[in-house]
Amino acid sequence: MKGDGRTLYSGNVRSSDSPIELNLDVRGVRNFDVLVDFGDNLEICDHLDLCEARFNK
Repeated sequence: MKGDGRTLYSGNVRSSDSPIELNLDVRGVRNFDVLVDFGDNLEICDHLDLCEARFNK
């Protein structure tokens, strides 16, 4: 996850992982990017669910 080109979070997330809560400092950020890439094994069905995602001002 990047804010104005600056990395705010990077990590691997697997289907067996418990949900994680992220508290990122997005003050002043105008562009927020989320990159989901292929996992280590097959290049199929890779996705990310951003359930209940919120931005607080």
